[in-house]
Amino acid sequence: MHRKESSRERTEVLRIVHMPDPQLGFMEEFEASLCRLRSAVAVIGAMEPPPDRVVVCGDMLHETTPEHAALFKEAVRPVRSRLRMVPGNHDIPESDLAGNTRSYRTLYGADCWAEDVKGVRFLGFNTQALIYGDAEVRESQLRFLRTELSASREKRQAVLLAAHHPPFVKEADETDSYFNLPSGLRKEVLALCARSGVRSWLAGHTHVFIEQSYRGMPILTGETLVENFDKRPRGFRLLSFDTISGSYRYDFIPV
Repeated sequence: MHRKESSRERTEVLRIVHMPDPQLGFMEEFEASLCRLRSAVAVIGAMEPPPDRVVVCGDMLHETTPEHAALFKEAVRPVRSRLRMVPGNHDIPESDLAGNTRSYRTLYGADCWAEDVKGVRFLGFNTQALIYGDAEVRESQLRFLRTELSASREKRQAVLLAAHHPPFVKEADETDSYFNLPSGLRKEVLALCARSGVRSWLAGHTHVFIEQSYRGMPILTGETLVENFDKRPRGFRLLSFDTISGSYRYDFIPV
């Protein structure tokens, strides 16, 4: 006689460290930020069970130089195999989007990516290109999202997104600002997410804690390792996503 397996027994949890905006050198000496990043990596390395992924949602450095990028990469080397990054406005300034995108790829690798982790499709995309790129560049990012989300929808596969900008800060129809996606793009991307049942959007950029929702999709921006404009303590978040039920925890880890 075989005992029926309960949903609780079948639960598998995907654990993602969400680190928005390390932004080494922002409103403090570079060495102070670097030391805190090393401490964060040590905390991550001691986690049990270990996280499945560590995602940095843009702005690795406040001012990008090859020397500082090398120090950043050295600091995160202990978690390199699990590390995924997406670019922010300090990584790819819009003043020379094409040139800075090439520099980013040389320093850090791909600016958008997709992979399966514990049966979940995990996507990272480039909101700098989406917002500030010309029509061809913008369409390239949208095509990437459409293709990936369509394929996941056909497979009935859960999707988690990572990007620098959140789609909005407080309301889906809020006025355009420095911190959100422009309204036209926002509407299009949110519609894509809603059709595909995206389970979470992990972001950075705002330096304030955000836990919003759009048609059941949590939009999450946690604390940074540098200055938090809402005066929250420095640290990062651990997203624990139940791949069976779709529920999640979003726990703060101080550094």
